[in-house]
Amino acid sequence: MFAERRDMARPSEYDPAYCDQVIAWGGLGKSVTWMAAELDCSKQTLHNWAAANPEFLDALTRAKTKAQAFWEDMGQNGINAPMFNGSVYAKSMAARFPEDWRENKGVELTGAGGGPVQNEMVWRFEDGNGKPADEA
Repeated sequence: MFAERRDMARPSEYDPAYCDQVIAWGGLGKSVTWMAAELDCSKQTLHNWAAANPEFLDALTRAKTKAQAFWEDMGQNGINAPMFNGSVYAKSMAARFPEDWRENKGVELTGAGGGPVQNEMVWRFEDGNGKPADEA
């Protein structure tokens, strides 16, 4: 049914030259997914290389920082452009960089001194006239 057969290949081998490549790509705003595609491997392979090679972990971390800076510069440069769509830009940034750009809408409750909220359950028995049952 398929015109061509795809052979299963094992992931490509790590090359220390990838460090400079991913840093350069990050400076162009490329995502980790794009980098993996360009290196013809999976994102998981990149993460595995980062776990096994401290220099690649540093390079990938720097690449992500440079990518975020690239997109933040794009927003700053375009903010006064007539066709700039701030809503689309904000959603794109929140999707790309959720750690720094996600809008938090949650409500947090804390107790005294920032501690946990104290709950106390009190049972009060009343007679039919609203007086405590032990006084009735």
